[in-house]
Amino acid sequence: MSVHLESVSEFLASHLGGKVTALEMLVGGDWSQAFGFQFDGRDLVARFGAHVDDFEKDRVATRFSCADLPIPEVLEIGAAFDGFFCISHRVFGEMLDALDTDEMKRAIPAVLRTLDALRLADFGLWAAELGAPTVSWAEQLLSVDGENERVFGWHDALRESPTGIEPFRKGLAYLEAHVAACPEGNHLLHNDLLHRNVTVVDDKITGVFDWGCAGRGDFLYELAFFTFYTPWFPAMAAIDWKGEARRHYAEIGLDVPDFDERLRCYEVHIGLSGMAYNGFIRDWDDLKAHTVRTLERFDGVDREPSKPQRGAE
Repeated sequence: MSVHLESVSEFLASHLGGKVTALEMLVGGDWSQAFGFQFDGRDLVARFGAHVDDFEKDRVATRFSCADLPIPEVLEIGAAFDGFFCISHRVFGEMLDALDTDEMKRAIPAVLRTLDALRLADFGLWAAELGAPTVSWAEQLLSVDGENERVFGWHDALRESPTGIEPFRKGLAYLEAHVAACPEGNHLLHNDLLHRNVTVVDDKITGVFDWGCAGRGDFLYELAFFTFYTPWFPAMAAIDWKGEARRHYAEIGLDVPDFDERLRCYEVHIGLSGMAYNGFIRDWDDLKAHTVRTLERFDGVDREPSKPQRGAE
């Protein structure tokens, strides 16, 4: 689904019944397009996409909004063009992905507090409106080998790629052999914090949005996104996310059994998911980068990134 600025302008003016100003296309979003605008003295965002369930997740997520997990209020969801729209309040700030080295270091405490807020959220509120997975957390993890209506055809794509499918099979075997260490977590997961979905101002998180990938699982899974994707972001090069998390958990008195093994399983799972997605979109360079990073997680060794770094342009 693709919409253009002019069409969005016409739709919003007609739907809202007034003049829309400062309309601009916003970056990010694989499954929807976002546009910032002003109407009736308010800064708003309109997103358009084919999957209304993504927007419903945004609406429910606002129940968990707090100082450490600020979530923009969803004002309206409806049908538009050949899909759906969602209008919400707009939050401002620098994208977490785009912080420079010093800014990223200063943001570490805020990031860890946001992960705490996710861990402490009552997933029962989410499940009451949207339901919960009917399979175990381990089964969810192992379902990474499956295809779905959004990401499909990637098995054949991996077979045809320069990388091949064998590295994926090797990673899956590792996950199958170690997934028993992963507890049946019942925590709210965002699952997409490092894809231009978090804004920062003055070392504080000002917005966490786009909850389309959200679900239930072990809270350490969120940390694994930061430990896995460190080589993709030059601003993170000097950050030991695992060490920072260990110190933070010790300070707040949180015992995390099997920390290393759980985290390694989640890093491998994230890598496998990235391999599948890059097979789907046929990005062979990023597929190679995810493959190298995934296989090196088996022994926990960090090597030179094989993908051009991003996030500090």
